[in-house]
Amino acid sequence: YADPSVVADPAIPGRLGLAYSWPHVIAGQNPQGDTVQMAAVQNRLARSDNFGQTWSFTQVLWPDVAVADPEGSGENGRISSETASLAKMTVGGITTWYGAHLRYFLRPQTGYNPKYGTSWVVRIGSAATPAALANAAETVLGVSTTAAAYQPDVRLDQLAGLPIQHCAILNNPTLFAEASTLYLIVECLAFVGPIPDYANTTTQVFATDPVGAPASWTWRYAGMLG
Repeated sequence: YADPSVVADPAIPGRLGLAYSWPHVIAGQNPQGDTVQMAAVQNRLARSDNFGQTWSFTQVLWPDVAVADPEGSGENGRISSETASLAKMTVGGITTWYGAHLRYFLRPQTGYNPKYGTSWVVRIGSAATPAALANAAETVLGVSTTAAAYQPDVRLDQLAGLPIQHCAILNNPTLFAEASTLYLIVECLAFVGPIPDYANTTTQVFATDPVGAPASWTWRYAGMLG
């Protein structure tokens, strides 16, 4: 288990929702026809009704699924999902739940081999309950190198005014809601070629007023956190 995100339900005393990553190994086939063992990830949802003393599995929230490479490479791999974050917002007595997660294409190779540069995106949706996030419409947030096949609504490196090498990969998205504003806190990983550039890796903040369909939300740059 990994990447826990816990949020209390304001409507039911004692109830907590827990979204988390569930890594697992699944067999696939590379283009040469060889069997490979891919390290896939999916997000799951659990629930507690006693303030976290005990937990029960609820459902798979965002599954990993077999798919042909959307970029047309001919590889048959998987779309994986990880690093979930839950947040809630109550306006006018109505609570809306928000969920963010990383989504990417996992290449059919033994081990953990995402297409980082072109398929790695943050997806965010809204729903009336945590469980309903599983089928909610989502906005797609990428960077300048995100492939058009993933239809990014916003390219966050451009919104923040960062050169792509200073925000080559988005990582560890976290949601925070205050009043009517939804914030996204996300790492912008920097690289010099394939080498991590820690001096220029930052944690950035973006914000939106989430009205209407998620794909129509207008995001703004809120600054560098660290």
